[in-house]
Amino acid sequence: MPNSKLRFVELNSCYVKTFLALRNYALFATSRIQSGFKLTDLLHGTANVQDIALDFQGEVIWITPEGKKLRSALNKITKLFLHGIYVKFDLLWTLVLLESAPSVKVFGVKVWNHACDEGTENRKQLYERNDLWDAAQLDGSIHYLQLERLEFGGFNQIIREHLDFIRAIIERAPNLKSVILEDRSL
Repeated sequence: MPNSKLRFVELNSCYVKTFLALRNYALFATSRIQSGFKLTDLLHGTANVQDIALDFQGEVIWITPEGKKLRSALNKITKLFLHGIYVKFDLLWTLVLLESAPSVKVFGVKVWNHACDEGTENRKQLYERNDLWDAAQLDGSIHYLQLERLEFGGFNQIIREHLDFIRAIIERAPNLKSVILEDRSL
């Protein structure tokens, strides 16, 4: 579909096996997709994607770590939004995506707190499945030179992971102009 005018794709509760190679769209948002989903497969053949929003709805981090393959898929992204990350998950894994997108100017993260299944077996399983995204994959020498704005929704200053996340970005983003922290109660 090289002449597609499609600008937005949203997948809700879907099982994705293959996806058309779209050429023109600005935003991709998704939620509740199966674990093991490769972002590079979705973005394969796209040339003009600039904005990506991924919504995890407080559940498993369903995209698969892909290392350096992600860099070619995300090299033109200028806005990257990650929503619905469970509030107590370590957020440093998100920096692996940011490192793969050197043109990002706006990076937004919004955490999700749903107390219904706190302390349950279901929540323990989600923690285990999210261990695939190890912050050790981070290259400490990479700086986010284009990053100008960080948005953090659901920020809670008493959660160590939130403070570590903010600190890690500030240390690596010399051109950061604004940090917006939205209180968790809003």
